[in-house]
Amino acid sequence: MKLNTFFILMLLLFVAQPISGQSFRAMYEGEKVNLYDGEVMRDLFILQISREGLSSFQSYFTLQRDSIRDACVQQGISTQETVARMRSIPPGTKCRLYYNPRENKYTEMDYGLYYFKATEIASKLDVVFEDSTKVVLGFHSEMAKAHYYGRDWVIFYTTEISLPYGPWKINGLPGVVTEAYSTDGAYRFQLKGFEVSEKEIDITIPTMMLNQAVIEVSSKELAWIRKQAACMDLRPIIKKYSKNFDMSGMYHDKIDQRYRELSKRYQYIEQ
Repeated sequence: MKLNTFFILMLLLFVAQPISGQSFRAMYEGEKVNLYDGEVMRDLFILQISREGLSSFQSYFTLQRDSIRDACVQQGISTQETVARMRSIPPGTKCRLYYNPRENKYTEMDYGLYYFKATEIASKLDVVFEDSTKVVLGFHSEMAKAHYYGRDWVIFYTTEISLPYGPWKINGLPGVVTEAYSTDGAYRFQLKGFEVSEKEIDITIPTMMLNQAVIEVSSKELAWIRKQAACMDLRPIIKKYSKNFDMSGMYHDKIDQRYRELSKRYQYIEQ
């Protein structure tokens, strides 16, 4: 049976209310399989939910590395030592996702030479509930299916934690998402930890990063920037967003060749 629009709206209205003076954190193990060459990348993500219902979702590895970097800068530690300390933590994805259910908006922030952010209206998660169940991290979980942002998803959620949040943009279920995977085998998230906190969690979208203003762009522009950065051709970004940057010393032929090769295997969770 399909989850109707009225039920989705009721869930969103529920989230828009303060959540009983408590904050929440969830940890998700993420896996990305490149469908071009089979490369597997794993990450650890943290979902944070404030008392007001605002949430953020980002790589916990990147969060740790950024914290090390900021601490080293404050202590005046050399760049070489800073990089060495950061490398003690596995690399993670740089994208941050902020969700404001009151305004029904997502704000994504990503890095491509500079920090950029884009805000969009949250797309509806129209799901079909299934009879299958499983236990994930000790939580009885029920199955739902959805076609979302170009991919077919199988989603498990638990009503034992009646908060309609999950990894990435998979929000709006009757309970916390415990597992979600795309049927093409490209993406998977699995709950690895959940905690309730009486302390407030501050969910604030940064306006400054590394002493530079975060540049606001459209979602389409951010998708273009993300691909250019992933395929290691920053020249168009430099040309558009930098002033007086001399690119004459770059090996343009090598960059062109590298971009052509990397673009063959470029893949993002949204299609």
